[in-house]
Amino acid sequence: NELLEVVQRFWNVIVLDTGNNTRAENWLAGIERTDQLVFPVEMNDKSVVSVLRTIEQLQAMSQLSGNDHYAALCRHAVLVISPGSHRRSVAPERRKELRTMLEQALGEEATFLPVPYEPALDTNGLIDWQLATDESVRAFEKVAAAVSEGMHHAAVRTESTKRTTKAN
Repeated sequence: NELLEVVQRFWNVIVLDTGNNTRAENWLAGIERTDQLVFPVEMNDKSVVSVLRTIEQLQAMSQLSGNDHYAALCRHAVLVISPGSHRRSVAPERRKELRTMLEQALGEEATFLPVPYEPALDTNGLIDWQLATDESVRAFEKVAAAVSEGMHHAAVRTESTKRTTKAN
């Protein structure tokens, strides 16, 4: 929280990659202040189960605390869906089942955006966008636009909540 306070003095938009350990202190602190949740997910069992567990944890946090913030993050999440590398391909029927599971867990308001497999991003190193295909660049521009739109809507919801609370 102290780190976020310092960073917010200089930037209005902060991107935080906490991983998916929902019990880690950094994850819990980050989720408290999150406006837009983005799930990168490959269409394979391991990746989808990890996302589903995170969703389940957030929804449970909302129920236990009575604070809808965590469930709202899920409802308005952006899922960046990658087919994964060809080395880890999953049968098309199974990919469809996995996507259905995610759609059921998140609901209709979540945004699902497919991105193509991009070898230039599968290097575990620095990303050189000049090596990426035009198709990948356009797909990630759509992701950036959806995240930006989601942050805008989160800000509007927050402002509306503040006004309603003051009126009461």
